[in-house]
Amino acid sequence: MMNNQTLWEKRFQAYFIEIQKYLRYMFNDHLLFVMIFAVGGGAYTYSEWIKTIPESYPGILVLAVVLSFFSTWTPFYTLLKEADKVYLLPMESRLNDYFKKSMRLSFLFPTIIQLMALLVFMPIYVRVTGEGFSAFLYLGVILMVLRLWNMFIKWSILKTQESSPEFFDTLIRYILNALTIYVMFQPSLTLIHVLILLVILGSYGITMVTSSKSKLLKWERLIAIEEQRMLRFYRVANLFTDVPHLKGQVKRRNWLSFCYQFVPYNREQSYSYLFSRSLIRSDEYFGLCVRLTLIGACLIVWNDIPVLQFFFSVLFLYLTGFQLIPLVEKNKWMIWNLIYPFPKQKMIPSFVRLVQFILFFQSIVFFFLLIILGDYSTGLLMGALNIIFSILFAQVYAPLRLKKIMK
Repeated sequence: MMNNQTLWEKRFQAYFIEIQKYLRYMFNDHLLFVMIFAVGGGAYTYSEWIKTIPESYPGILVLAVVLSFFSTWTPFYTLLKEADKVYLLPMESRLNDYFKKSMRLSFLFPTIIQLMALLVFMPIYVRVTGEGFSAFLYLGVILMVLRLWNMFIKWSILKTQESSPEFFDTLIRYILNALTIYVMFQPSLTLIHVLILLVILGSYGITMVTSSKSKLLKWERLIAIEEQRMLRFYRVANLFTDVPHLKGQVKRRNWLSFCYQFVPYNREQSYSYLFSRSLIRSDEYFGLCVRLTLIGACLIVWNDIPVLQFFFSVLFLYLTGFQLIPLVEKNKWMIWNLIYPFPKQKMIPSFVRLVQFILFFQSIVFFFLLIILGDYSTGLLMGALNIIFSILFAQVYAPLRLKKIMK
C-alpha cells in the first residue's frame, strides 16, 4: 500500500519529469542565445538609467509597490489530481506530511523569483539610500519571512469555499506587505517601527489562521487551483512546442475577415487560405503575434539607444517567426490536407508567404513608431534592416525548419 512518503515522492518525480520535458524545448539554444543579448542590452540600459536617478527619487516606495506583488503572490504546488477527492479524502487527517512537503516546495520556487526581483531592484535601493549591496542579505530575510506569513494566511483562506474572502484577503495582504517593505527598508528604521509591524501582522495572521483552524480542506478547490497552475505552464510551453494537454480556443473574429482579401481566391492558394484562417481564428497564434508586437513596440519606444532598438526589433521578429512555425505541424494531419487535390509540398511555400507577411507587418509597426517619435533616420534604417531580416528568415531559415517537420 502506498504511504504518504511514497505518494509525495512519486507525485514530485512525475511532476519534475513533466516540467523538464517541456523546459527542454522552451530553453533551447536559439532562445538562450537571444536571452543573453536581451539581458545584456536590458542591463546596460538599466545601468545607464540608474545613473540619472536623483537622490530624491522615491526608490523605496517603488520597491514596496513592486516587491509587494511578489510577496502577495502565493502559489501552492499541491500536485493533486482529480481522483484525489475520492481516494484521498477519507485519509485527509493522515496527509499532514504530504502537505508539509507541498508547503516546502511552494515556499522554494516563489522565494527564488522574489529574491531575483529584489536583486534587480537593488541598484535603485543603493542609489537612493547610500547603503551597500551587502544589505541584500538583510532585505532578503525580510522578504522570506513575509513569504511564510503570506503562505500560512493564504492556506487558511483556501479552506473557505467562498471567493470573496480570498479577494479581500489578497488586497489586505498586499497593503500590509507594501507597508512592511516600505518601513523595513528605511535606513532610519527603529525598534518601535518593528514592534508596531509585528503587532499588525501578528494580529491579522492569528485571526485568519484561528478562524479556519476547525475547517476541513476544500479538495475540489485545491484541485482546481492546481489544474489552473499547470494550465498556465502548458500555455507558455505551447508557444514553443505542441502540448497535448492543451486545447486552444477557436474564435471566428469577423472583424478581421477583410484580411482574407489579401489571399487570392483560387485553387493554387488553398494552403494560404487554410493557414491565414488558422492564424486569425486560433487564440494561441493570434494572441502570440499581438503580444510580441506590443511588447516589442514598448521596448523600442522605452529605449532611446539606436543599437538596442535595432536589436529589440530583430529579436521580436525572430521570436514571432520562430513561434509561428508549429502552426504547420498543427495543420499537417488535418482532414483538409487529405482532400486537397495537390501535393503537400505546396504547404511550405504557402506558409513561408504568410510568415513573411506577418514579419513585414511587424516591421511596418516598428518603423512607424519611430517615425511618430520623430526619429526619422533611425526609423528608416531600422525599417530596412527589419525587411531584410524578414526576407532572410522567411525564405532561408523557415524552409529549412519546415522540411524537418514535414518529414
